[in-house]
Amino acid sequence: MTSRSYKHWPSWLVMALLLAALLAVGVRRAGEPQTADERVQTIAKQLACPVCQGESVADSRATSAVQIKTNIERLVTEGRLTDDEIITEIQSRYQEDLSLIPSASGFDALIYVLPSMAAVGGAAGLYVAFARWRRRPEQAGPSAADRELVDAALHAESGE
Repeated sequence: MTSRSYKHWPSWLVMALLLAALLAVGVRRAGEPQTADERVQTIAKQLACPVCQGESVADSRATSAVQIKTNIERLVTEGRLTDDEIITEIQSRYQEDLSLIPSASGFDALIYVLPSMAAVGGAAGLYVAFARWRRRPEQAGPSAADRELVDAALHAESGE
């Protein structure tokens, strides 16, 4: 490696450590136990109101949304089902897909994969562009061959 490449490694190390710290905090917070009310809100935000267009059960004031939220509260207080099982139970009662969160399989997986692929592709494209730009020789002025061509053209034009 050249001394030039050693210059930038401290900044990359700092960014990597910062990213690791943020991920550790995010994982720790996601693993904290939720209260019953927080679980009800989390589940209600994942289900669509069967009557309202594009509104979650948590935000809707429609009668059916209130009933669904009451059912969620009952199932959470019973404590025998996980959040995913409660969502499946509610969807089976209403005989329609009420999920606001796309599944991570099949065609819906593209929702999760495409933004990541675009970010990686964009970063790779920028890296290649900057690498090419850095490799280009600096244009300090005309070369000796260029000067000779201009001199020859001027001599030919003046008739010498």
